[in-house]
Amino acid sequence: MAGILNDVFGAPVTIIPKAAQSAYEIQAVVRSEDLEVENGQGEIVMARVSTIQVQNDAAARLVPGDEVVTLRARYRIDRPVEPRSPAADRFHSFLLKDPV
Repeated sequence: MAGILNDVFGAPVTIIPKAAQSAYEIQAVVRSEDLEVENGQGEIVMARVSTIQVQNDAAARLVPGDEVVTLRARYRIDRPVEPRSPAADRFHSFLLKDPV
């Protein structure tokens, strides 16, 4: 049951900024999903990627290179994902690089 709730509402994850700042904790949803991404030749393809979804306040603090530490793995933030929703209270998504 806890796993289902974490998939919907998020779970605590630790963010270690790439700048020499202190680590901090946020609520986030980390999962693998199929997304359209650009490959090395500039073509758009479907790929299974790891993402992190966060609310507005947390999204403003995340930058590429920050580490994301979950109970199961460590990742690095790669880049933001284009929003799927125009809603002001939407979750913001970031692509994650493979576990560190």
